[in-house]
Amino acid sequence: MHRVLSRDQIRSFDRIAIETCHVPGVVLMENAGRGAFEVIRSLLDDVEHVLVVCGSGNNGGDGFVVARHLLSSGVSVTVCLLTDPAKLRGDALLNHDAFVGLGGEVTLVEDEPGLLVLETELMRAGLVVDAMFGTGLDREIEGRYAEVIDRINATPATRVALDLPSGLDANTGTVLGTVVVADVTITFGALKLGLLTPMGARLAGEVHVASLGVPSSILEQTGHEAEVLVGARIRDMVQRIRAQAGILQDGAVGIVVSSEEEAWALRLAMLGAVRTAPCRVKLLAPSRVLWGVRDLASNARFEALDPKDGAKAFERALEDCDSIVFPSTSEADLPWLKQARKSFEGSIVVRPSPSLGKKTKQLRSKGGDTVMVVGLEGLGALLDADGESVDADRFGSVRSAMKACDAAVVLADTQPVIGIPGTSLGILGKRVEALDADGVRAVACGVMGRMACWSEASVAALAGLHVTSAAVEAWLEQ
Repeated sequence: MHRVLSRDQIRSFDRIAIETCHVPGVVLMENAGRGAFEVIRSLLDDVEHVLVVCGSGNNGGDGFVVARHLLSSGVSVTVCLLTDPAKLRGDALLNHDAFVGLGGEVTLVEDEPGLLVLETELMRAGLVVDAMFGTGLDREIEGRYAEVIDRINATPATRVALDLPSGLDANTGTVLGTVVVADVTITFGALKLGLLTPMGARLAGEVHVASLGVPSSILEQTGHEAEVLVGARIRDMVQRIRAQAGILQDGAVGIVVSSEEEAWALRLAMLGAVRTAPCRVKLLAPSRVLWGVRDLASNARFEALDPKDGAKAFERALEDCDSIVFPSTSEADLPWLKQARKSFEGSIVVRPSPSLGKKTKQLRSKGGDTVMVVGLEGLGALLDADGESVDADRFGSVRSAMKACDAAVVLADTQPVIGIPGTSLGILGKRVEALDADGVRAVACGVMGRMACWSEASVAALAGLHVTSAAVEAWLEQ
């Protein structure tokens, strides 16, 4: 299990290790720095000189550990320190003194002349280590620190960040004023939420997790905000569902669309369902919509919906369905969805149509084993917020939507997040650019609907997202 921690949880992790397990903070810093050194050493093939840029806190202390190990290994290394050494405290001071005591070179960067020296060092360096700010940063970077980051970003050298790229919010992945654009990030102890957002993933580059040398059982005490969805685990889940599908060929998916403008979504959802595993499909739509997709009649049963027929008729139409999919929920679908959440016993998969606009919040209701599949704008519409503010706290927004909708929520965009009530969030640990498209989301709804014939909606959502992303990636590689 790859746990993902918040800022407060990683602080709790350190506190428990030090106070309960009696592992001194300086040992944790040593383990972190040595782990980072091992990764950095693998990047030094053509590097003649390394520059480590250290701040005044523990992240700077980690940098001094890295610098000391580089020095001891015979690597040419210089440290640029952004504060007066007299202001260093605790473990950071100990590791500064150890580096200097071994003959390490430290250059002070406190003023304009110091910045000029930094520029000279950056020109010499083939690799730059960012050890300025870690997970504790919660304010915007400005002034001299911002100037230093600008100069680091301008260098052609390989940029390696310790714990987080300086300037990246550990919880939200937003940029705090300015940020180091890293090629590699070596994070300590566990992944941080901010590294697994679209922005955070782009800025962090290739991410490695360095052990702090303490048992992972500490994480049972700290808790965790999310888990990375490991491919092997999800593949096993998919295989179990498909094996069951091979035995139970009578699974049936109902797909509901009430607007001619959304008929395309019906087609794609049906494609997703039948390509996942053989099944019966029932298309439920007004006659005019069914006429427009009459070419699908050989592969699906048609059931004409008419609001005049009432709720009982809709319930009867769903009697032989194991799951229902609303692949592009328009205003005309809202009465049917409300009825389904009230009386249908199977799983329900819903993707709000952008045409709903402010009425999207009407999906915030109770009942049914339901999954909401949304993009960033759709998530914002569910919460009556704009996409930008939602993206600034995407994990908190998914939790809020789960609570408001009484449903599992799949944020299907370039860095997908799955929220299942009663559990930690799930994060697909890779970027899938093509998921950030309404057509692909409609296909995903069909895949999830098919898998929901033999599993609860939350399991179908996990497995369905994995299958869809794998299929999209395979298609793009052709």
